[in-house]
Amino acid sequence: MGIDPDIAKFDGVGLVHKLCLAWRKANGLPADMNTLAEDPVLLEEFIRIIRGESDNFEYKIDGDAEPRITWNRGAIMSHQKNGPLTWDDDLIQPMGVLETYGSKRLNDGLPLKEIAEGQWTYPHPNACILDFLERHPGRIPKKWDPFEKIFFLGTQYRFEGWRSPGRISTVVRCLERGRFNYRWSSERVDLDDYYLRKEDAIAVFGDEEL
Repeated sequence: MGIDPDIAKFDGVGLVHKLCLAWRKANGLPADMNTLAEDPVLLEEFIRIIRGESDNFEYKIDGDAEPRITWNRGAIMSHQKNGPLTWDDDLIQPMGVLETYGSKRLNDGLPLKEIAEGQWTYPHPNACILDFLERHPGRIPKKWDPFEKIFFLGTQYRFEGWRSPGRISTVVRCLERGRFNYRWSSERVDLDDYYLRKEDAIAVFGDEEL
């Protein structure tokens, strides 16, 4: 019988070393780690917190931090700071494009760039929120499931040579519902090339409207 690849990862000394260094950086003591290891209820809750599955923990997001760059030859071009945020299922409201702009407009094709560069009186949710959801996928609300892509336009990236050598693209990230097992994952699209579909949505803060 083959070894589960996820279980096999525990054999790496590097992973243990990384955990111990992070534990010390957070002022954790060996006794704290031992308590966690010997208390299965506490350990299970700790794992649920990491996965974003705990309802007993207040999840904080630093909306002013610099988000991840998830590919080579990429750089942050613009980043709208969102300030400190506390996650709840109503913090972000995906605004369906069909509902907001109407079917006739979509039939004509609605460039994503037009939305991203429109006149806004408040900041877009940025990629820091997307980074948070990638780390804690259990926090992604079930009510988002009808959407295929949800775009977080508050962070835009400069990407060289994606479509063709020498071409500079403006790229934004989105949360995309995968076709296999309907798992969400982070994807990116070229702002100049993508046209919104009726299954798409724009992420806005819950107390705002497009």
